[in-house]
Formats: sequence, C-alpha cells, structure tokens
Amino acid sequence: MRHTKESKMKNGIETMMIAVLCVVVLSLLFSIHVQSREADAAFTNTAYYQEQEKQYRKDCRKILDAYGCYDSGITMTRVVEADGRTYQLEIHNAHFAVMTEKERNELKEALTTEFFGAQNPQIGLEIRLTGITTE
Repeated sequence: MRHTKESKMKNGIETMMIAVLCVVVLSLLFSIHVQSREADAAFTNTAYYQEQEKQYRKDCRKILDAYGCYDSGITMTRVVEADGRTYQLEIHNAHFAVMTEKERNELKEALTTEFFGAQNPQIGLEIRLTGITTE
C-alpha cells in the first residue's frame, strides 16, 4: 500500500512539473510573438517616416525653386523621443541675403505648411535659413 501511495505522489509531482513547464514554454512563445509584432510595427513606422521625409525634401526643393533659391543645401535632422519626434531643417542659400525678412518668413511659412507632420502635435519642425550675412 505504501508503494502505491508513493507512486501516486510521484505521478502527481511529475504531472505538476509538466504543467508548470508547459505554462513557462507557452509564456515564452507568447512573449516572443509580441516582441516580434512590436519590432515589425517599429520597422513599418520607420519606413513610413523615411518615405515622408524623402517626399518632404522634394517638396522643399520645389518651394525653394519657386522663391528663387535654386540649388539650396538642405539638411534635415530628426530627433526621435518617447513622446514624439522633432525635425530640424537647415537650408543654406546665398539668395537669402537679398530676401527681405517678410519674404524669408513667407518662405518658412510655405515650408511649414507642406510639412507632413504639420497636423500632428507630436511632430515638431524647426526651420533655419543660413547664408544670410549681417555685414
């Protein structure tokens, strides 16, 4: 009788260990699946913004050409943080020196209006025009 009791206890412990092992394995598989989906979403999000940035640079060139600022040097820097992203757009052109302050502000306004994140409060834009001499 004692042998049967020990055998039942052993079977119960083995069954419990198998159940715990199954729970651990399933938890790991679920965790890996969730992380994979998050990585896919982050990659898709990054690809989306890269395409938007590329299109915005093209739009900037068209706007600059319309203002007579041909062959401008454009540098766009992105800062991505947990609460959003900010873009710094620096444009260099000697023509800025002969433009009035009003014309430069109109140009900045046109560049801001075309910005893909203009309607999103989590995306900021700073525009800096260089090539203006103050001599």
